[in-house]
Amino acid sequence: MERRHLPKTLYFGMIAALGAYLALAPQVGMRITPHFILLQLMALAISFNLIAGYVRYVSFGHVAFFGIGAYVTAVLVWRMGLPPLLCVFVGGLGAALAAAVVGIPTLRLRGTYFAIATIALNEAIKGSILILPDEVAGGARGIPQPSIYDPLTSYYVLLIITIGSLIAMHFLMSSRMGLRFRSIGEDEAAASAMGINTVGVKLLGFMISAFLAGLVGGMNFWYTTYVEPVSAFNIRLSIAMMAMALLGGLGTLFG
Repeated sequence: MERRHLPKTLYFGMIAALGAYLALAPQVGMRITPHFILLQLMALAISFNLIAGYVRYVSFGHVAFFGIGAYVTAVLVWRMGLPPLLCVFVGGLGAALAAAVVGIPTLRLRGTYFAIATIALNEAIKGSILILPDEVAGGARGIPQPSIYDPLTSYYVLLIITIGSLIAMHFLMSSRMGLRFRSIGEDEAAASAMGINTVGVKLLGFMISAFLAGLVGGMNFWYTTYVEPVSAFNIRLSIAMMAMALLGGLGTLFG
């Protein structure tokens, strides 16, 4: 199984080179927005790769956790005036909590059934926001907060999150928990027979994956200073992160 991963030195060398380029890009006059979008897609692909590439549960509605993170961040900034960075972190926790609540029943499903369940979750949350009073979550008009506009700071925070996620993923997948993730992905029945608590391990992977997606959603709100339900829960973003993970190689660290 180790043959699927890059040598450790090469892996960290590539991360260092990528991080240096992305850190210097705004300083040499390159546009921030395209690089922010790249970082956003990278982090989402890492998130998706954990649950789909290693645990082998394809979450077609994974954008739901991006949207939850964006909305939790937006509401906290809007209603409580908290610092954006703190709100982003809480947004990630909110997405992880949602994954825990939804994952307990849905992770007992397999294949197409699980994928459909995650799409249903995404549409249910989007629909709920649209029918709630505007005073609660902004309704169809969304939540604008131009006062927090700080593109350079939010760009570098997302850079830290993305590079940190690549490093953390290496150590996670090199750990005993990572071995459990891969075991479930290879043969869930055999993993269960070996004494692995497959439901608990899958739930943990789902929550970690959702936490990262929620952080990215919160960062998207901080960078754009606006969120509305149609774009925050747009299934095309799920397709984009799936495509990026597939092109890089599902179940590979730098994929």
